[in-house]
Amino acid sequence: MKLKRLLTESIIQCGMNGGCISYIEATDHGLHPENNPANLDMAWMPSHNAWFCTKCCENLIEGDKTLRKERHPDYMRQLKERGFL
Repeated sequence: MKLKRLLTESIIQCGMNGGCISYIEATDHGLHPENNPANLDMAWMPSHNAWFCTKCCENLIEGDKTLRKERHPDYMRQLKERGFL
C-alpha cells in the first residue's frame, strides 16, 4: 500500500489514474502505455495537491473556472477549506 501511495503521488503518473485523458487517447489508438510508457508533460496543481498530464490539467482548470463562475457552493467551500479564499 505504501508503494502504491507513493506511485500515485509521484510525477510519473497522472493524478487522474485510469481516467487520464492522455491514457484513454493512447489506448483508443491501440497503444498500451503500461507496456510502452510515454513521456508526458506534467503539471503540478496545488489546488488538488497532485501531478496531472497537461491535457487533464487543462480540463481541470476549465472545470474549476466553470465552478468558480457559477459560485458552486461545494467548490467555494473547498476553496475556503484549502485557504484559497
